[in-house]
Amino acid sequence: VLFRSCVVSIPTHTCPVCRQSFEQSQVKAPHRLVRQHLDGLKLCCVRHKDGCQQILPLSQAAVNEHQGQCTFAKVECGAVTPQGERCEVLVRRSDLGVHRTTCLYVNIGCTNTGCEEFVARKDKHKHSLNCLWEVLSCQLCDATFNRKDTMSHGDSCPEALVICPHRGCGTNVKRKDVVVHCQGCGFKTIQCDRCGTELIQNDLNRHDCVTCLKHQNDVLRNTVEMVCAQVAMVVQQNEQQQHTINSLTQKFATLDCEQKRLVEGDAIREHMSELAGLSHRTSLQLSGNSQTEFALFLRRLVYCNKSSPENLEVSNHRSLDDIRAIVNAIMNPTRISARERIPLQSVTFTNANIDDDSIQILVPALVGLKSLRKLSFSNNYITTHGVQMLADAGVLSNGLAYLNLSRNKIDDLGLEIIASLLSSFQFLEAVVDLSGNAISPDGVRTCMKAMLKGFGGRSCCQLKFILGGMDLTAPSTSELRKHGIRFDRVQSVFTF
Repeated sequence: VLFRSCVVSIPTHTCPVCRQSFEQSQVKAPHRLVRQHLDGLKLCCVRHKDGCQQILPLSQAAVNEHQGQCTFAKVECGAVTPQGERCEVLVRRSDLGVHRTTCLYVNIGCTNTGCEEFVARKDKHKHSLNCLWEVLSCQLCDATFNRKDTMSHGDSCPEALVICPHRGCGTNVKRKDVVVHCQGCGFKTIQCDRCGTELIQNDLNRHDCVTCLKHQNDVLRNTVEMVCAQVAMVVQQNEQQQHTINSLTQKFATLDCEQKRLVEGDAIREHMSELAGLSHRTSLQLSGNSQTEFALFLRRLVYCNKSSPENLEVSNHRSLDDIRAIVNAIMNPTRISARERIPLQSVTFTNANIDDDSIQILVPALVGLKSLRKLSFSNNYITTHGVQMLADAGVLSNGLAYLNLSRNKIDDLGLEIIASLLSSFQFLEAVVDLSGNAISPDGVRTCMKAMLKGFGGRSCCQLKFILGGMDLTAPSTSELRKHGIRFDRVQSVFTF
């Protein structure tokens, strides 16, 4: 029977009894009876020679437990300083507490009241030399204070020597005696009761008030003369500067007049250049919202001649004042004859915030455009009332080839007004776009039937009616063919 520790320690793995080699895997636990017999055996502590009298059972667990508690076992102190230094001294476990009472590596708290630092025992003296809470005694007044208050005590120690505050004295006296010294100091500043002159106490017996007053008067007289000379100089400088300012003002006025003259000349040349370029324009467009762009647009519209332009396009939101300005420019009273009227063939107001009030303002100008062939008011706010005003004024004339009133607020009555007007023309070749309005399918069917009846059998009609995206039921195919009408169900377009 061998202990496992003995087997492991044999380097050659040779049995000490039979001298045969073996493998570690061949080592087996002893029989249960053998183990019970071995557990009944007793042995002494390995530190029996050091004085340990403990008798242990032959059990590895009991041996390990005793070794972890044996008071005769030597252990390392293990004390660590704040700087990381470690005590490696080996002492008996029973003497560890006694050792640490004197161990230089054990951390102890500073004994000075108010200091909360912990230092190693070996560094206690070094810390005490620099501890801010160490109590010190003043060598002059025997007062006690902490090291951190050394400077403040030095500034208030009554026994410390200070210099007399009076200039010229320079005597060193104790701080507690300064008041007494200053009361009798010969360099103390006093004031003469008769003349009010300030002087030191030692010169009071030699002081002559008359001479002092004369000197003061002379000083004041010189000061007044110097101030008067400076005032005269400042007055002279002010006069010179005022003269310079007046001269510069005249020059600035002259330059301003010259600048205005040059600017007016440039403006005239620019205006003439713009007017010269208008004769080559065939279209006037206004898409921006800036006042400068709008003013330039109106100027071009006012001064254009009979050879230009042909198209007028206005987009973006416009106010009623802008519409009035455009109408005034079209109906410019400076043109002396009808021959000088603007030959506009196309007028477009897209997304320009045009409503019935704007139509009322535009009607007089549109009536005067005899050559107008295209009129577009798409994406605005025109209702049936606006359509009625256009029809009553004759704007929707027989010569109009394209009428775009899409995406407005026209209802079935407005459609009826337009259809009735179109069916009354003797000859008609036009495109009418009313898509995107508030027109119902019933209104469209009623209107189409009325137009079929109004056109009769005329062959001089070429009309394309766009209603856009409606679920319509067209009249019978035979009736449409009879009048030569085509119907596109997808786009809701009637072609007469």
